[in-house]
Amino acid sequence: MSLTEEQLIQRQSYNLDIKIFKTKQVIRQFYDKNDGQVYISYSGGKDSEVMRHLVKELYPDVKAVFVDTGTEHKTREHANKKADVVIRPKKTMYEVWKKYGIPFPSKQQANYLYKINNTKSDYLKSRLMTGIMKDGSKTMFKLSKKWKPLLDTDFKFSERCCYYLKKEPLKRYGKESGCKPFIGTMASDGFERKKMYKQHGCIDIKRDYCYPLGFWTEQDILKYLKSNNIEYCDAYGDIIENNGYFKTTKAKRTGCEGCCFGVHLEKSPNRFERMAKEDPQRHNAILNVWLDGSIGKIMKMYNIPTGEDK
Repeated sequence: MSLTEEQLIQRQSYNLDIKIFKTKQVIRQFYDKNDGQVYISYSGGKDSEVMRHLVKELYPDVKAVFVDTGTEHKTREHANKKADVVIRPKKTMYEVWKKYGIPFPSKQQANYLYKINNTKSDYLKSRLMTGIMKDGSKTMFKLSKKWKPLLDTDFKFSERCCYYLKKEPLKRYGKESGCKPFIGTMASDGFERKKMYKQHGCIDIKRDYCYPLGFWTEQDILKYLKSNNIEYCDAYGDIIENNGYFKTTKAKRTGCEGCCFGVHLEKSPNRFERMAKEDPQRHNAILNVWLDGSIGKIMKMYNIPTGEDK
């Protein structure tokens, strides 16, 4: 079932009580569809914390499965404590970066950079560079002008880190257990997730995945956590409210330390500036040691603050 932009906006505009009601309907539908053979894809972040709470409120025996990548230091202790099952990837972050490339600047653009650098198809390379199709029409799915200078460097880029560190272990778990996942991503998370949600809604029938929070927003997440007094990772700090607007006093989002996706869009202090204060040793390793300091050089190339000058 695909959705129009207007339908998505309408869903996102529901008040929180309606969203909770509809989300629980989706959870029941997916649970029944799979005869209870389901699991919660749990990261320890605030979005998956809400999803875990909603699913377990209905079905306490559904397992929360955490992939311990070894890179999510801010949420790792919390997630290990609250997960029912802990699994691990077969590759490390460094191994993926070395073989395939660095996760920068976004999943989509990193994918284009990887394909341009590795394809043998002159047409594909030209289409990704110019956006011009075989019939002469143009597509918006091309490498942005801003990132083209990266093609003139020796750096490698790809979006494969997320697959090998998170998706592959969960696929393996699903295959071995026969269970299907509840996934806590939202359309408001970014272009690709919005695109995917509009294609399938809360339940992706083809892959048999469920996205019960697909039409929620970050404000819904924060309000739900605060109003239900749910224990969440302390990396976010406190959740405070000002005239109906909720925000965290520390990190806005968490994830793999060292991941560069979206860092160019963050306000100061960004993730690397915070890491410089919180974990100087790891900060120096990721920026200046790993892959001959590639990430540090890329940050300087695009004038992205790293906290090294403070």
